[in-house]
Amino acid sequence: MTFYPTTTMVTIQYTVNEEEIKQHKNPIDIGLHVNDQEGRILQPLGGDGHGKTIENDKILMIDNYYFEPLDSVPESLTVQPYLRPFDQHTPKIMKKKWEGKSFTLSQGESGTILVHDVKKKRDKVTLPIKFKVI
Repeated sequence: MTFYPTTTMVTIQYTVNEEEIKQHKNPIDIGLHVNDQEGRILQPLGGDGHGKTIENDKILMIDNYYFEPLDSVPESLTVQPYLRPFDQHTPKIMKKKWEGKSFTLSQGESGTILVHDVKKKRDKVTLPIKFKVI
């Protein structure tokens, strides 16, 4: 747990089997409730995560959860992890070749993604997007 002036960050790490992830057989979506010493629930601000191969077919997943900042470092916090429902359907893979024009990718019931540019620098490709919720 790290305390910043703008956020409270909680980091969790866990390992998963690479083949199961590829086949969508072991989806894990962990949420966190964080309470301060007075029992007040910290409001979530967002999160991010990534994974890295650590041995053979094991991947170390590192997830960061961001919550509202605290005025001072508390004496204690309670962190309650829980499993969130994970969409069990196999996602439809959509491929579209960039031809210099904007295009839209459907995200089903969630909305759409508008890809309006593709920027390539060395081996890195950046896609500025706009997400529209239906």
